[in-house]
Amino acid sequence: MALLPCPECEQPISSQAPACPHCGYHLIAPPPSKQPNKQQTSMTSIGCAALFVSMLACCGIGEVGSCMSEREQAKKAEEQAAQEEKIQAKRDAVIKDLKEDPQPMVDKAEAAIKADDLPKARRFLDTLDKAGFDTSEHRVIIKQREEERAAERAAKAREERHAEIEAGIAATSDKKTRCDTWQTSWDRMRKLTNDDPPELYKRANAAIKLIARCRASEVKKLEREQVKNRTAARVAYVDLLDRAFLEDNMDVRVKAYSTNKTKLKLTYVFFSNRVWVKKVTDTGMLTEAEKLGFTKVHFDSGFGEGFVYDLDPVPDKERASLTLPDPKPFEIPEPSKEDAAE
Repeated sequence: MALLPCPECEQPISSQAPACPHCGYHLIAPPPSKQPNKQQTSMTSIGCAALFVSMLACCGIGEVGSCMSEREQAKKAEEQAAQEEKIQAKRDAVIKDLKEDPQPMVDKAEAAIKADDLPKARRFLDTLDKAGFDTSEHRVIIKQREEERAAERAAKAREERHAEIEAGIAATSDKKTRCDTWQTSWDRMRKLTNDDPPELYKRANAAIKLIARCRASEVKKLEREQVKNRTAARVAYVDLLDRAFLEDNMDVRVKAYSTNKTKLKLTYVFFSNRVWVKKVTDTGMLTEAEKLGFTKVHFDSGFGEGFVYDLDPVPDKERASLTLPDPKPFEIPEPSKEDAAE
């Protein structure tokens, strides 16, 4: 225990005294009460009670909802069963009436056939079948009508197709617009089928010979543009590699040479071939070079050592030609035995 001066009256007092005996100045704060906060305890109890009540409410709502859903499903099932019973009763009544007098239903079926409403006529006949009546004669008539309608649709489609083919053939006769519309003409003439007459095939083949020249000139134009664009892309790739090696602090010279810059060469000094093999594998350099149209990648160590990768890209001209269809003449079908007999 030590004597310290009181901060208030400066009289010597014990360091453990709770208050100065001379002036009453409090030196040590009273210890906090260990009793829990009644308000905090009350709020915690209220929160727990509210949580418990909400859980009960949720459970109750879920059970009520489940019960209501089951009741609604049961009610819908009952209503559906009652509706089906009514429909079946109505069908039975209709069939009963038909057995006594089928003529009204027969008249309805014949009227539907006359109006060319064949699906409706089939429904009437199905009802007569259920009543035990023979409807084969009416069904033969319906089948004949359906075959006639199918033949009419086929004839209409054939006329439209032939009109398209004739338009394609006619477009090739105009020298001024032939090369501008040769692709459309070719697409129209490709609608020829084996059922078409040989004369139409011969006329189409004569027109194809004309548009083949237009296609050849357009392919050459595309080839020139393609070679120019792909050469520029290879040069840009060389610049990209050069900057990438410079950023990696690698002393590498990169250049593209040969006609149209189709060969790539990388010259280095301080790197072994193993380093380059790993570099090429990790970066996918060869795959990208092949896509761009490089045919060869030459790695030169500067001391007469190195290695060469031969690539197999699609040539630039071939890429251009693949973008356009090749209008080849049609093979004229042989006439059928029936046509030959006629």
